[in-house]
Amino acid sequence: GQGDEPTKLAVRAAQAGRGVVYGMLGVSALRAIGGESGSQDTAARHWTARLLDMPFGPTLVIGTGIGVLGYAAYQLYRAFSDKAKKHLDLVEMGPTQATWIVRLGRFGIAARAVVFAMIGVFLIRAGMHEDSGEAGGIAQSLRALGGTSHGRIVLSAVAFGLIAYGIYQLATARYRHMRAIGAQSAPFAG
Repeated sequence: GQGDEPTKLAVRAAQAGRGVVYGMLGVSALRAIGGESGSQDTAARHWTARLLDMPFGPTLVIGTGIGVLGYAAYQLYRAFSDKAKKHLDLVEMGPTQATWIVRLGRFGIAARAVVFAMIGVFLIRAGMHEDSGEAGGIAQSLRALGGTSHGRIVLSAVAFGLIAYGIYQLATARYRHMRAIGAQSAPFAG
């Protein structure tokens, strides 16, 4: 009921796609608890190796890691502020559904922050040791979380958080505020 202009449909499709992807990431994390391993993080290592080969490569990799940690910190801020509900039409949802969607969103955004923080740490270590083998992506982050002293609990929380984020993204696809072209009333941002 928010219009069928191509831009509005594209935004909703992107939100739904993100929801599906994060749901699958959460399921992958749950599988990792059972001992199934994910794919190797070759892309992260490849790009880290390319950066390390550049002039000031280690500094670039460390800077990228710090940037990813900064993004993780911003995600934590989003999780515990009103940003989790900024683009949602909470009135259309109803009070109970709105409460649960916002809670799932906050939990999911916090789980994403943990994963991004791990990626940032791996990049910083790779830059400090000038070893692209220490870089990693989401799969390595999940494996590292699972390898901690309370790994099953931590990995389970992150897995359920990523699934929650997927549900939140699907809800965002359905209940996102959309403004008419030229209107200033409802916020529109990615």
